[in-house]
Amino acid sequence: MAPLTLLAPLLVGCGGDDEVGGFELVSDFPGVQALGTVWSFAPDDVWVTAEAGRLFHFDGTRWEESQLDSPVMMLDAWGFAPDDLWLVGGDQLARYDGSTWTVTVLSDEDPGIEDVVSIWGSSPSDVWVVGSQSTAAHFDGTSWQRMIAGDGENSVVWGSGPDDVYLSGIFGMAHWDGSSWQDLEVDWYSGSAEGIWGFGANDVWLASGSNELAHYDGSSWTSFENDFTAEAAALWGSSSDDIWGVGTPGGVIHYDGSEWTEEGHQEIGAPYLRQFHAVHGSGQGDVWIVGTELGDGGAVPQLYRR
Repeated sequence: MAPLTLLAPLLVGCGGDDEVGGFELVSDFPGVQALGTVWSFAPDDVWVTAEAGRLFHFDGTRWEESQLDSPVMMLDAWGFAPDDLWLVGGDQLARYDGSTWTVTVLSDEDPGIEDVVSIWGSSPSDVWVVGSQSTAAHFDGTSWQRMIAGDGENSVVWGSGPDDVYLSGIFGMAHWDGSSWQDLEVDWYSGSAEGIWGFGANDVWLASGSNELAHYDGSSWTSFENDFTAEAAALWGSSSDDIWGVGTPGGVIHYDGSEWTEEGHQEIGAPYLRQFHAVHGSGQGDVWIVGTELGDGGAVPQLYRR
C-alpha cells in the first residue's frame, strides 16, 4: 500500500442542497469520481472508499488518502475495532490491521466468490460476504467457503450473532440459523430488503428501497407503511431508539424508538436526482451519509455529515 498523502480541501458535490435532514455536505472532502461506502469508529476515525481502490481517512481535522493494492472500489465495510476493518468489492477483500491494508482475491480462495457487495461478521472468525449468483460466502478464521443462498443478486447481509444472519437480494431473503440457510417468507413483503440493521435477534429492521419498512420482534414481522417522499435503501443506528434510513431522492428518515419521521428530502422536481446508498456513524453525534447526485453534469459523489 502506498503511503498516506495529505490532501487539500476540495468540494465533493455541487448543484444540490448543502443541508438535508440535519446533515451538512462535507465541503473539504478531496475530489473523487465515485464513493463506495463509509465507516466511522469515532468522530476522529472515519474511513471512506472511492473509485479504483482509493481510501480516505479522517482524523478529526484533515483527510488523508491511501491506495489499496487493488483497482476495485470497495462497496461495503465492517469493522471490529480501529485496527481490524474489512472492506469488500468485486472479488476483492481488504483488511486493515491498524497500519497496513492487505488485499485478498476472494475468487482465488473460492472461484465462485465474485461481485461481492456486502459484508458482516460477528467476529474475525465468523464473517459473511454476499453477492451475485446467490453467493453467501463464509470465513471461519482460516478459509472461505461459498454457499448458495437467497435468489439471484444478493445485495445486503447483517446478523446479530453466529446463528442469526439475514441476507437479501433482488428476489428474496434468507436466514442463517447457524447450520443452514433457509428462504424467508414474509407475507406482507413481495420484494427484497435493501437495508438491514438491528440490535439483536428480537430487534431487526428492514428497508425496502421504498417507503415501506418492517420490524421483527423475535416472533413476528410488522410492516410500517408511510407517506414519506424518502425511500430508504440503507439503515444504520446507534441504538434501538436512534436509527437512520437514507435513500432516494436524497431522503433521510429517523426512528426515535416509537415512530419514524421524515427528516428531509430533495426538492421534488429538482433538475437533479440525489441517491443516498450508505449510512454509518459512531454515535448520535457522528453520522455520515454517502450518495450520488445525477444531473446534467453526470454523476457527482456526495458525502454528508451530522
